[in-house]
Amino acid sequence: MAWRFLVLPLVVFAACAMDPARAARDQALTDLDIAVGQHRFAQAEAQARTFLAVPTGRLDERCPALLALARAVDGQGRAAEALDLLATLGRECASVPESSARGLVEVASLAERLGNKAVAERAWSRVVTAFPDDPAAQRAAEAVRDLRKEAAGPDAAIEALRRLYRVVPDRQVSPFLLFLAARLAEPTAPDRALSLYRRIAEAHPSSGMANDATLAAGRLALALGRPREAADLAERLLAQREWSYLLGSYDLDLYPDAAFLRAEAAAAAREPPAAVAGWYDAFVRWFPKDSRASEARTRAAAALATPP
Repeated sequence: MAWRFLVLPLVVFAACAMDPARAARDQALTDLDIAVGQHRFAQAEAQARTFLAVPTGRLDERCPALLALARAVDGQGRAAEALDLLATLGRECASVPESSARGLVEVASLAERLGNKAVAERAWSRVVTAFPDDPAAQRAAEAVRDLRKEAAGPDAAIEALRRLYRVVPDRQVSPFLLFLAARLAEPTAPDRALSLYRRIAEAHPSSGMANDATLAAGRLALALGRPREAADLAERLLAQREWSYLLGSYDLDLYPDAAFLRAEAAAAAREPPAAVAGWYDAFVRWFPKDSRASEARTRAAAALATPP
């Protein structure tokens, strides 16, 4: 008898799958997207208006068509009309994340082309806070950085990025916001940058940026004359390399950098000559094809030749 419970769902699914009207609308949206992508803007506008003239009550159909219409209109040089359409998209399609995110990106890009940088910055900021797990959020964060820096300087850009971080402190874009801020802070406020890098590693340890932030923090600590701190940060990364070998995963590109940093930190901290030479030798042993291998051999020999 159990098979009977499967019959009705399968029949309903098959009926939906074979609905010719729905299939036609899906194909129309695909054709519309292709027309915009190929810059056939006049044709795309006509297709979009024809599609929107038949109300279906489905936002997952209306919203992509509105977005395509706005892009088609903008492609024909009617920027103000495109902005109006995108405003409509924003009002009607907040519950359709994909269309809303793409719509905001279009608003921001269009505003930049029109020279309205204040509107562009607000739109890019909204992409970050409304869609922090969307790939567009990283692009938006970079745009906010650039616009704020151009308008008011690096400190203002750092604060804008940190303000966005406070709104979305635990999403995919969050560590990227801090990383951008740290990069900006390095030239004039290295201690502040070091703090931001450390915060990424501590608050977002599972992020893909945690290792990059740890390496950046180690390099900065060494540049600031804090070799023991640099050594500690380098060793954290190298400890992960050991686990990677146990788990059978590949080396990350940053492991050679971490190994060389550890050797540099040993030299800067005036560790015993044998220890300094040992770290340089380890670098060569682990990464013999690295371009710094010859330099590491030379430094190892020089360390051993140094009087105790």
